Amino acid sequence: MFDFVSSFWPFLIVALLVVLAIVFHKKNTFFYWSARVLAIFDLLYLAWESLEIKGYDLNNFFSANLLTSIPLLIILLLGWKRDLIGAIGFVLAGAFFLIYFEWGDFPIGIVPILIGGLFTMSWRKKQHPH
Repeated sequence: MFDFVSSFWPFLIVALLVVLAIVFHKKNTFFYWSARVLAIFDLLYLAWESLEIKGYDLNNFFSANLLTSIPLLIILLLGWKRDLIGAIGFVLAGAFFLIYFEWGDFPIGIVPILIGGLFTMSWRKKQHPH
């Protein structure tokens, strides 16, 4: 089970976005909720991966998540009500992750950029409601 999730989590994210699109297509809240739900799933995935790599210890949890999950959690909390803060924060975090981590960790940087794009679309929907 864990190998399946770690190998195919980008595809699971796409499946989640499709389900959210079906559920929220008439309510005009797809971008609002998909950005937040996807950010929560990304945070949970990064936290789980850090425990897998460093070991199941409280000290390892905070040291491993200091660079990835904790900044994304802060951006999510700040951007929950202000979509523009979430958009800018997630895009910058994704760009930083792409520069900092090796190329094999490519999804670690792409998913926050995708989340930033969803926050941007949510912000634009609020600016131009039609």
